[in-house]
Amino acid sequence: MSDIRVDTISAANGTDPVTLTKQSAAKAFMLFNGYSGVNSIDVSLNISSVTDDGAGNYISNFSSAMEATNKYAISICSNDLSWGAKQTEAGGNGGTTRTASSVTLRNYSGSGSTGNASDAQRSSLLVHGDLA
Repeated sequence: MSDIRVDTISAANGTDPVTLTKQSAAKAFMLFNGYSGVNSIDVSLNISSVTDDGAGNYISNFSSAMEATNKYAISICSNDLSWGAKQTEAGGNGGTTRTASSVTLRNYSGSGSTGNASDAQRSSLLVHGDLA
């Protein structure tokens, strides 16, 4: 049996990171704190920034675009550490909120998209699909 042991894997040029394509690994993820205007990414992969787009709305921008607008899957979750889970959705009623280069998270403190938009202390995003 053989072992492969490395400290770093890089692209052919020796400096760029390896790009995962046509594989089932997550292409983007993040843990984000949007509570009370903090607006900070705690940990991420392929997320360049998050834009606060009003109460409970956050636009997550990908560093490397996905293959197409409707060709990736999203898993999201948000909570407020003081009282528990919030209803979260990607997009929602009205408006285009998903592109190849970004997705908008919307947090609600009531019943789904009929509740009140509100910031969440922690939001998680996981994206599976192919990169462009």
